[in-house]
Amino acid sequence: LRFNYMQHAVHSHRASPKTLILLLSALFIVLFLPLKALAQINIVAAENFYGSVAKQLGGKHVTITSILNNPNEDPHTYSADPEVARKIAEANLIIYNGVGYDEWMKRLLSTKGKKDRRILVVGDLIGVSKGDNPHIWYDPNTMQTFANSLTQTLIHLDPMHESYYEMQLQ
Repeated sequence: LRFNYMQHAVHSHRASPKTLILLLSALFIVLFLPLKALAQINIVAAENFYGSVAKQLGGKHVTITSILNNPNEDPHTYSADPEVARKIAEANLIIYNGVGYDEWMKRLLSTKGKKDRRILVVGDLIGVSKGDNPHIWYDPNTMQTFANSLTQTLIHLDPMHESYYEMQLQ
């Protein structure tokens, strides 16, 4: 009877199924959890002034697309192209003025988007209705209300960076 040391070493150190599951779980956490932390919130803002605030609050944790970013563009006659529709469909967060200023956004939002996407309609945040003056961003109270709501939305979408978003709001 021969004793095979190599065969004995391999069989005596075999991991149990429970140990393998724990090791694979730990490996998954180490490899993939940082990817979630590095993922950016994809934000589409109908108007650049809302996109600018979103960039200031979100910093490196967000990517911003502002649809209307040229002061010569007329929001009342704007017509979105397929690229804009795709960006809206892929967004985690969509921001628009409302109050009849950017009616084309409603059509774009009727298409299927991300299941968990959030939509901030600034006019709704401050209780302004269609027919009122739609140029609500000129009121500092509007922008503060928007910034507060946006911060809470960013925290909801990315709780790992809550303290960063709160610090940016200050």
